[in-house]
Amino acid sequence: MNCTLRSRSLPTWCASAMLLVVASTAALPARAQGIDSLAQFRNDVWKQTDSGTVTPIGSFFGQRANTYSTELSGGVFSDPFGNSFPLTLAGFVTDPVGLLKAYDYQTGYFANRAAMDAAFGLGTYRATLTGSGTTTAGASITADSLDRYANNLPQLSGDSFSRLQGADAATDLTVTFDATNNLGVTGVNGSYIFFKVMASDGAVVFARDFQPDSLTSVTIPAQTLLPGASYRFDLDYSNRTIVPAEGGAVRPGTLAYDVRVFGNFATAAAVPEPQSLWLMAVGGLALVAWKRRRA
Repeated sequence: MNCTLRSRSLPTWCASAMLLVVASTAALPARAQGIDSLAQFRNDVWKQTDSGTVTPIGSFFGQRANTYSTELSGGVFSDPFGNSFPLTLAGFVTDPVGLLKAYDYQTGYFANRAAMDAAFGLGTYRATLTGSGTTTAGASITADSLDRYANNLPQLSGDSFSRLQGADAATDLTVTFDATNNLGVTGVNGSYIFFKVMASDGAVVFARDFQPDSLTSVTIPAQTLLPGASYRFDLDYSNRTIVPAEGGAVRPGTLAYDVRVFGNFATAAAVPEPQSLWLMAVGGLALVAWKRRRA
């Protein structure tokens, strides 16, 4: 999941589960009726601080309900233990079918993967989206495994991390990393690598999404980054499992198991062009001459 990490605190409230009824919207395209699909994300997060050094940050859980319906506008999902959590609009994308809206819930950081799995364990999760009047739609997804993560931790390899520090934004920047190691990992339908660079305000300035898990390098083109600016990179090994559509969903669901690392870097300040240096020198000489005449 391409995520914006939120606060480290967890929700402290719990609401009762809602009655789930599939919406009847016959006028909409077939795929737009009710909840199109569900996705569940488990994320293990690390931070790289230099070449070869990564430290654990924590783990977080996310649940998503996708819909094309114009009638639905938020809702809740319930876990197998009777707890309910809010689903709020996180974003949307237009595809040939229409406008697909994503309603998300995301925790803050748990101390580790075990703590996350204790809070959100195996079993069936139910999502309910509601709209105006009595419009309601529901769908389910079953988490059948807590561990389909890649075996290796993502991190920039070789001297990639150190070369990012003070890098020249006017030149191509190539970073390297290991391919995903899924030896012995079962039940995975898709394995991908995501790499992105974000500015200090969180805006994504460069991204390579859904890359093959054999990828070992990415090149950031010259002039993509600004000189003298601070950035953060995010490298994500994401394994995906497709599960059957349940309880009203139109399409199959997705279980995602992501191991990701982030790190900070800043580009070098811009170097004045020779012409600018010459103008500065001429200006300096003129100032000296003017001071001498006044003396």
